[in-house]
Amino acid sequence: MTADLELVAPLPPKTKVRRYLFALVLSGLAVYFFLPRFAAMGHAFLVISNLRIRFVALSFAAQLLSYMGSGYLLRTVVRLASKPVSVVDGALMTAGANSVALWEAECLERPG
Repeated sequence: MTADLELVAPLPPKTKVRRYLFALVLSGLAVYFFLPRFAAMGHAFLVISNLRIRFVALSFAAQLLSYMGSGYLLRTVVRLASKPVSVVDGALMTAGANSVALWEAECLERPG
């Protein structure tokens, strides 16, 4: 009888189950929100392929300069903090904030 009890695997701890459940929910949300975007991305790549290369490069350069300018602005604003922020970190924070804002705007426009 003791041999039968030893063959049964113990249940995983609750934290492990919660971790897997959190990863599953996060993956499901990612698929739900980003899968419909792939069709729109295909159309965007088709439009970009018809544009001239120098205009696409110019738009990328202008966007990069915009993010770097935002990085400089953010760095000067938080200069009073004990840990200074580099220009690249400020540009990355601005890009992340813009991405979240665009995502929220699209979620609000979606008919529910």
